[in-house]
Amino acid sequence: MRPSPVTRLMHFAWTLVPLSIGIFSVLIVSAPISVGGSVTGINLPLIVVYFWALYRPDLLPPWAIFLIGFFQDLLTGGPVGLWAMVYLLVYALMLTQRVLLLARGSGAAWMGFLGIALLAAFVAFVIASLYNGQTVSIQALSIQTGLTILAYFFVSPLLTFIQRRWMRQA
Repeated sequence: MRPSPVTRLMHFAWTLVPLSIGIFSVLIVSAPISVGGSVTGINLPLIVVYFWALYRPDLLPPWAIFLIGFFQDLLTGGPVGLWAMVYLLVYALMLTQRVLLLARGSGAAWMGFLGIALLAAFVAFVIASLYNGQTVSIQALSIQTGLTILAYFFVSPLLTFIQRRWMRQA
């Protein structure tokens, strides 16, 4: 049976919650911090994309992920399409692994994020280096990836709270 127009509209409205969180995370990311002389930042949008792709991929569809990545590229001055492509890659990978990760509990979800963060950093490193015609700073990327992995431990419970408390109706 096909959902009613009202049901589809409500689902779309709930889709705006993860998208808004993703856009807000991009705004936070676009204010980089200096660590050890290198300008870096926590990749909060990666955490947001991973979390929603793992727990509720229906509420963060590919078009929303593309918008988050594209917005990040525009605000951070990176190669346009870089983060949009990386986040869509993360989403596609998560769709293939989410059942396995969810079946193994929160520890597996955390280890999954570790792998995703490292993969995303590698892909971003390769593409940005090719785009710039020179190797980008491995130190800055390593610091960003480490901070992002650390931040997952703090951001994930907040996203879990939002998903469980506010999004029961979705």
